[in-house]
Amino acid sequence: MHLAFEASPFAQCFIDAAGMICDVNRAALRLFAVTPGDCIGRNLSELVADGDVATFESFLVSVLVGERPNGASLDLQLRFRRGPVRLAVTLIIDGVDALCLVSISDLSDLRSVQEDESRFRRIAAHVEDVYYETDEVGRVAYLSSAYELIWKRDPSSALERFWFHAVHADDLEHVIEAQRLLLKGDPFDEEYRIILPDGQVRWVRDRACLVDLPSPHIVGVARDVTDDRDLEEELRQGQKLEALGALASSVAHDFGNLLQGVMGCLNMALSKNTSNERAQDYTRQALAAVRSGATLVGQLTKFGRKEQTRRKPIAIDAAIAGCSKLLQRLLGDHIELRIEAESGGAMMLADPVQIEQILMNLAANARDAMPGGGRLLIRTDELWHQVDDSGRQHCEIRLEVRDMGCGMDGEMQARVFEPFFTTKEPGKGTGLGLSTVRAVTRALGGQVQLESEVGRGTALIFKFPCIVAPCVTVEPREAPESRFAGRALLVEDDWRVRISIRQYLEDLGFEVVEAGDAVEALSRAQGAFTVMVSDVVLPETSGRRIRDILHRQNPELKTLYISAHPAQYLVEQGLLEKSDAVLQKPFERRELATRLAEICCPVAPTSALRRFAELSAAAQ
Repeated sequence: MHLAFEASPFAQCFIDAAGMICDVNRAALRLFAVTPGDCIGRNLSELVADGDVATFESFLVSVLVGERPNGASLDLQLRFRRGPVRLAVTLIIDGVDALCLVSISDLSDLRSVQEDESRFRRIAAHVEDVYYETDEVGRVAYLSSAYELIWKRDPSSALERFWFHAVHADDLEHVIEAQRLLLKGDPFDEEYRIILPDGQVRWVRDRACLVDLPSPHIVGVARDVTDDRDLEEELRQGQKLEALGALASSVAHDFGNLLQGVMGCLNMALSKNTSNERAQDYTRQALAAVRSGATLVGQLTKFGRKEQTRRKPIAIDAAIAGCSKLLQRLLGDHIELRIEAESGGAMMLADPVQIEQILMNLAANARDAMPGGGRLLIRTDELWHQVDDSGRQHCEIRLEVRDMGCGMDGEMQARVFEPFFTTKEPGKGTGLGLSTVRAVTRALGGQVQLESEVGRGTALIFKFPCIVAPCVTVEPREAPESRFAGRALLVEDDWRVRISIRQYLEDLGFEVVEAGDAVEALSRAQGAFTVMVSDVVLPETSGRRIRDILHRQNPELKTLYISAHPAQYLVEQGLLEKSDAVLQKPFERRELATRLAEICCPVAPTSALRRFAELSAAAQ
């Protein structure tokens, strides 16, 4: 027993009924900071601080006479030691020769922990971030009071519930997958939407880590970032407008060439000296030029629009290729654009417009950094990293954008991501470019690193999380053009546009009644119509108001709106509803047929027409 007493990691000593120390182990000597000769034979009360002596002596007597249970404890101060201790007295031998075992515990560490916990709770109660703790399956064990401020729910009502119980359905799968990876060692830093009890939607940023002791559990902090996201969106939109402004001169040049090509081809097609075969060739070339212009307008409109991003699995290489022409126009003819797509079809979760925005900002910076010409390199790779000893691997997409410009010194590099910091002359930049790039990168769950040297150019290296998603390539195959029957009311105030669309509709099988304004449309809308094809913005009215009037007499009337504005813009301006069918100008007959087939019932093709369509498809 004595060997166990000496080897015990706990400070212990034996005392008699009078409190005299009979024996003491090494742990107690370290605690008392004395030698055996300094304490054996002395009364334990001599080591107790003056203010606690009477309390200790009374406590010892109460244990000896049985007034307190065996093993009772008392907290007090020692004479030569800072910090409280706890004495637990166990009666080993009763009677005249009573012997007690006293176990002494240092409470300094425990008090420190308690004070730290109390301090943390005071802080947590007065900050707007939510501190939380869950078990490894996500059941809530602790919530700070800010939960009620952000989630608009009583924290006590969420205890033992699933942490993600209020997450928006569209984000739930993603955050659960992120938590699954957290339990395997991956970092957790996610932004997602929550649904408040009144139906309002808010964005939160949630950062968490896995703690293994005493048992696996998750601790994290979440904050409301709705206002931050709104500001970032305004920031990105302002930067888009800056990039579009930089594109204006280049686009005007390209459109000048396009219009010259169209004008020249059509003039040659109309010339008396041009054969029918050559005239058709010139017409085809003019149509090809118009299609190129329409593609450019569509890209500019899509890039410049202000709307919520819609993330989906995309191939990074395809997204870069899709905006390469815009990038080259922004750079100008004096700068070479080189794209080295080496990611092997790697997929990431993003809106293609987010990738375009990153690259457009960097291309604008590269153009300003290389006024005398140079090269902008865009390179992608797929990186695999081993995460743990089990061999599990983690995939990343590496995107490098490198220019040959003037570069930056260390002081500039330290501030380059700050909003409104710019290296350009006053009036030649907002300083929003790279701060926007970093904001978009963070929104995609990525990281960005800057490399630059004065006189040797600048490179930004991005790493984005890679996802496993099937990339299915489907060979395009045009379906036979739909045919229709019935009457169509065409309302369009531009006579040039009206002529072509009327011909399209007649070719598709409709009997067409056309009008240039609301008065003409309402006066000619006699009898039944299958569909109304109408411009949205008309002199003194709108296509939707005409539809509402005609709907009273013909509730079955279908309506297709046509406009040069994107559908999202028309909805934001209150001109249309989200459910309205819209076709953006310019469009071709096949596009019109496809859109009409979605709202009208096309005529089933006869066997002859079906055979003609099959022969036409085979000939192509």
